[in-house]
Amino acid sequence: MQKQRSVFVDDPRVVLIKLADRLHNMRTIYALPSGKAKAVAQDTLVIWCSLASRLGHWALKAELEDLCFAVLQPQIFQQMRSDLASLWTPSNSSSRVGNLRRLSAKSSSNPEYEASTEDVVVSMKDLLQAVIPFDLLLDRRKRFGHQLMASLTITLSIQSQADISAWSRKLTLGSLNKNAEHA
Repeated sequence: MQKQRSVFVDDPRVVLIKLADRLHNMRTIYALPSGKAKAVAQDTLVIWCSLASRLGHWALKAELEDLCFAVLQPQIFQQMRSDLASLWTPSNSSSRVGNLRRLSAKSSSNPEYEASTEDVVVSMKDLLQAVIPFDLLLDRRKRFGHQLMASLTITLSIQSQADISAWSRKLTLGSLNKNAEHA
């Protein structure tokens, strides 16, 4: 391990090559005898998965952990695999549809839970407004404008939402124009 550590320091690309090599070894681990395969899987789980995690290679880490789990816990792995396969078989899909229809019929026959379409639309609007769009998280100027609009909405709740939205759009457009002039 000391030798590997000194090589890692010299060239960081070596770490990625070693991780890729270990992933290939784990994908072909079933060619090894059972005892050696378990030893390699345990080593991979302890050393290489934690290294991939620390480097931020989450997909690589997840695949290595899955392959290690399949070798170290084969009975549990096979049970989980068969359970998942039985959920998605075509023979099971008709029973799922039947269950959904029965549940739907039960829920629609109960007048307590009936909601008007207006209530559903309002709930959906509230839900959509609560979720921040992904591009808003990526663009700093939009995020700042969104934070400013949220604080204005809270502090100036007396005014109508339309006035606040129009004012914040003007403010955002003004800041974008100023930034374009400085660029």
